[in-house]
Amino acid sequence: MKRTTGLLFLLPQLVLAQEYWNGIPYPMNRWGISGLGVTQTEAGKISNIDINIKKIPIGNNEVDLEIVNPDSIEVKAKVKGVKLDYFVLPFLSIYGIYGQLEADVDMRAGNPKIGIPGTGNNFIDGIIGGYEDKINNHLEKVKLNGKFKTEGDIYGIGGILAGEYKNVFGMLQYTYTEIHMKDGLAKKKAEVSNARLGYSFKPKDTFITNITPYFGATYQLMGTQVKAGIGDLNATIDLELDEISPAAGVFIQLSNNMTLMVETTWGTKDSVAIDIGYRF
Repeated sequence: MKRTTGLLFLLPQLVLAQEYWNGIPYPMNRWGISGLGVTQTEAGKISNIDINIKKIPIGNNEVDLEIVNPDSIEVKAKVKGVKLDYFVLPFLSIYGIYGQLEADVDMRAGNPKIGIPGTGNNFIDGIIGGYEDKINNHLEKVKLNGKFKTEGDIYGIGGILAGEYKNVFGMLQYTYTEIHMKDGLAKKKAEVSNARLGYSFKPKDTFITNITPYFGATYQLMGTQVKAGIGDLNATIDLELDEISPAAGVFIQLSNNMTLMVETTWGTKDSVAIDIGYRF
């Protein structure tokens, strides 16, 4: 029993140290750390906004708020972050991401519609006299219309399946991310998958060991929902974003174990991303 326990303890160390898996060599050093920089502009339609204000009574009732005819939102964001990845198998890599985001938001939410729970009319158009200032003050806190700046943190995990055949390179990538804005202003979750197809070649007599230009596409697996809450006001904003964005880029390996990736997307999501890494 003691011997079995010792072998089980040693097995992960052997796996971590080996350079081959079933005769297949690992493409690079198995650990990697990199710095990320992304600038992105994304535009989408607002499909629905639900708002609840808990502390503005009309008589003995609280107020619910609905936004009718919601319009659109545009976000210009800059992200700086770090990524740590590890090759579990020669064709499988997993990673974690942390970053900080700064964004300029232009939101056109639409017109408010007031609801009084417990009455015959579920919603009454317009602002009820005597409560206009209170309701507008609450709406101003979440900035439902106009331009504003915000910042937050990004957390993510993901995995990559990749392979190469006669210099043709293919890759599938999945990433799950959460964005937490400062002061609990908003949260956003997203699941995204990427597909890339490129051609790898090795220049002679240079410090570059491998170059892989590629084309690809990004597919957003689910609709985007933003939840905002300040004090006694809670809002849920559903966004409609384009599911597919085309992409192009290049991945470069250097002889000193450094890597460089540059990628751009276009369409309703215009972005430029740079990843500078080190393998160890």
